[in-house]
Amino acid sequence: MRIFTESQHFKQWFFHLLVLGSLAIMIYAFYAINYTDETISTTEKYIVNSILIVSAIPLLLIYRTKLSTRIDEKGVHYRMFPFHFKMKLIQWNELEVCEIRTYNPLSEYSGWGYRMSFSNSGKALNIAGKKGIQLKYKNGKKLLIGTQLADEAQRTINYYFKKTTS
Repeated sequence: MRIFTESQHFKQWFFHLLVLGSLAIMIYAFYAINYTDETISTTEKYIVNSILIVSAIPLLLIYRTKLSTRIDEKGVHYRMFPFHFKMKLIQWNELEVCEIRTYNPLSEYSGWGYRMSFSNSGKALNIAGKKGIQLKYKNGKKLLIGTQLADEAQRTINYYFKKTTS
């Protein structure tokens, strides 16, 4: 039995710089408001601290984003935490097309992450790179799942998808 698995995280240096830099600014603001500025009232401190904490939560969730992909005899499984808590399965018989393709993340999907296209490209779940598993459902919907292991994914797709569509 062939099984393809892949797990990806954001690894780009500029992404880490942006998230960690934002968190550092929030921590500094928290410290400055609570321990150095005595002119701010308790209510104002509570409001500002609440805003800082609420702002930090999405940053931490984005920082922990993980794209997991599995291809096996049942179909293509995927999960992009924190958007999906459980693996989602697309069965082979639901698909018209399943192939690896090169794409342009910026022009087709306006970047990386959980993306929706304004053109006819459908949705994309991607972390890095320009290769993806292009899925086209029999109902016409499209989903692209980014991969860093395109050759390995293609071999597994060829093994299962060709069997189920013939």
